[in-house]
Amino acid sequence: MVPGLLQTPAYAEAVIGETIPPLTAEQAATRLKVRLRRQHRIYDPACPLRLWVVLDESALRRVVGSPDVMREQLEHLNAFSDEPHITVQVLPYAVGAHPGLSGQFSILRFADSPEAGPCSAGGPSGRGSRS
Repeated sequence: MVPGLLQTPAYAEAVIGETIPPLTAEQAATRLKVRLRRQHRIYDPACPLRLWVVLDESALRRVVGSPDVMREQLEHLNAFSDEPHITVQVLPYAVGAHPGLSGQFSILRFADSPEAGPCSAGGPSGRGSRS
């Protein structure tokens, strides 16, 4: 799946609509509003978010919503290639097994504490770890 920070409104709505257990219309609208509001952080003029995303090829091939929703989402991802503070890479199927197969994870670096090094969050156990 495309990460929430890079989702179009229609793609995000389609993803949220598949939540288990199903959400009420009000809950879904709130979740969509929050997800889209977080995206403003990417373009914060004072300090735009530096973002580096590695997508599994399946995120680009699995149709979410409809072919039109997916086309818009792919165009949206392509537009990020012009942003100097955003990197989007695709991990092709041909790579085979890799550490990311066990679930989504993030590598965080903090400007105010560079000696701490990267840490991962949201691994298969749901707990973060420091490296």
